[in-house]
Amino acid sequence: MPELGHIVDSFKDPPRSSLAEVLKQRIPKPGERWTKRELQPRLESATAEGLSPGECRIIQYRTLLADLVQYNHTVKATDQPASGGMAEEDDKRWLLASLSDRWIRKLETTAGQELQRQKEDDAKEQHRRIMSGQLWSEAEWEMIRAKNHKIERAANKKMWQECKVMTLEDWKKLSGFDYTNKIQDLLDLQAFHDIQKAELNARTDTVQALVSEATCRTESLAEAANSRLDVLENQTETTESLLDLSEESMLRVHTRVRRLMATDVKDESARDEEMRRRLQHPKALDYMFEGKTELEAARAVVNSTRRFVENIEEDLEKMIVATVDTISALKDARLALDFQ
Repeated sequence: MPELGHIVDSFKDPPRSSLAEVLKQRIPKPGERWTKRELQPRLESATAEGLSPGECRIIQYRTLLADLVQYNHTVKATDQPASGGMAEEDDKRWLLASLSDRWIRKLETTAGQELQRQKEDDAKEQHRRIMSGQLWSEAEWEMIRAKNHKIERAANKKMWQECKVMTLEDWKKLSGFDYTNKIQDLLDLQAFHDIQKAELNARTDTVQALVSEATCRTESLAEAANSRLDVLENQTETTESLLDLSEESMLRVHTRVRRLMATDVKDESARDEEMRRRLQHPKALDYMFEGKTELEAARAVVNSTRRFVENIEEDLEKMIVATVDTISALKDARLALDFQ
């Protein structure tokens, strides 16, 4: 299983013994291999003494798989076989020379010996016919030569294959490869993988559940987008209209202030005189109150705009949350499918 010490670090459960400590006595020494029969009770016991399946279900797939890879490389790493005195750069040259020597002695192979026996039988048959005066015709000789040529080609293919196999056997012996240990390592690794997968299935949701969750999230996102986007469009258009109204109200207020201040008069002394005259006008007070009304209207428009913007922000946040949940569910489902 994964480097279980990493997983245990994410849990705080003082009354129980640490799973890493439990496994510490169960990790094999260098050069020692576990069989499937030995692995099963070790890991089951370690899980029982360490974490409960319920607690393990909160482990994320990505972290768990990374720990699996690291643990495999740490526990199952073995030394490479020794070269047995034959350098790697000499392998090709040695193989070619050995194969050439084997081909020179190709008649020692099973196919070569069979070809030799067939040639001897043909020679005996030919001698018998000569002694009895039953000679072959030219056409019969052509048929015999064609048949022998075909037999020799087939025999050469078989002899070549046997020479290659014997050459590789010699190379394996000289190189010191021990395929028995390799096969045992593969069997141990397969047993280790079977137990890992069983443990992983117990600690995480099933692939079907994750795919179903991702599908539900995607459908929910589509429904939310279908319902919210129309609302967002209406809110955006309304906000644009409110902003236009607010701009018009502020322009009217600004125009009233400029008129009361007589900014249309270029000369400063004349401007002051004109401003006093306008302020002393009987309708100046009404004119100012109308400006106050326009300011209140502009403020109301601004407040409405602010509320619409807040609603837009809230809807966008809901869309973002739904999108993030959907992406997370899709990632979990894809990771589970890849691991399966």
